[in-house]
Amino acid sequence: MEFKNIEIINIANALTNIYNCSKTAKQRFYIANVADDFLHKSSMLKIEINKIIEDEGNVEDGKKKLEITNEHYVGLMDGVTKIEFDKVPLSLLNDIDVQINDMIAIKKIIKEGD
Repeated sequence: MEFKNIEIINIANALTNIYNCSKTAKQRFYIANVADDFLHKSSMLKIEINKIIEDEGNVEDGKKKLEITNEHYVGLMDGVTKIEFDKVPLSLLNDIDVQINDMIAIKKIIKEGD
């Protein structure tokens, strides 16, 4: 399945949050398996973001900052990456207190009707 790079970062963060709220080893193991590629791609994207900040950022208050309209940043976030995975059964999340922002982030990777 193809994802915009910004979606990959959001899904990786959401899966980490859901993993931390999981109650059973079965849930954690399943979520860790799904999250593996998303976390790897997210880490690689964050390295690229840091390179853009270092190369093109402006120093403000002693820190390098990047305008969100920076064309290289926007291009990176709009880029598409393909990730193969098995969709997460909605039933796996039944007894996990999933926050609304995390559920929205992962809705593309949820298998409904199980």
